[in-house]
Amino acid sequence: MRRAKRVLETIRVKSEELEAIGDNLIADLSPNLTNANIEWIMETRQYQDTAKPAVTKTGEKMGSAKKAGPIDRMLHRWDFRITISGNWWAVLSDEQKKALVYHELCHCYMKDGKPTLVKHEFEGFLSELRHCGAWAADLKAVQEILAPQLKLVEDEEVPVAGADYPRQPETVENSATIDFGTG
Repeated sequence: MRRAKRVLETIRVKSEELEAIGDNLIADLSPNLTNANIEWIMETRQYQDTAKPAVTKTGEKMGSAKKAGPIDRMLHRWDFRITISGNWWAVLSDEQKKALVYHELCHCYMKDGKPTLVKHEFEGFLSELRHCGAWAADLKAVQEILAPQLKLVEDEEVPVAGADYPRQPETVENSATIDFGTG
């Protein structure tokens, strides 16, 4: 079992860089968010280990989107807070950075002037796709979209989120193997 790295300090700062990327993406791809107030936060964690751990091994989330509650909207004047991991940001390519910001924006939607969070449109596992194929409608849609788009990361030196797949589930204790007869 892998031991978790202990976080010594977490630094959160408003990020003009994230805001600039986000504003460009909203103008081009998310007009529903044109009038939304978004707080852009870069969050960097410093770990106890003297040697900086590889961010892919820390279990750190790349980013998150949060909807403002009524008090946040009233006091802080934001509809959404998008937080991006500074540790991940430091190792991503420019294209991956834009993709990450866009991913978090996809969670944000203004409905009748009120902030709403949008869930992922699909959920699955790499092993599921590998062994079963695109067996459900949402996975079929993913397959059709991804097939021509898998050229985002061509440089082998750029870390990819989840590059350590396939991996063993860490939170499932008595997992069973299912044979779908695919060989």
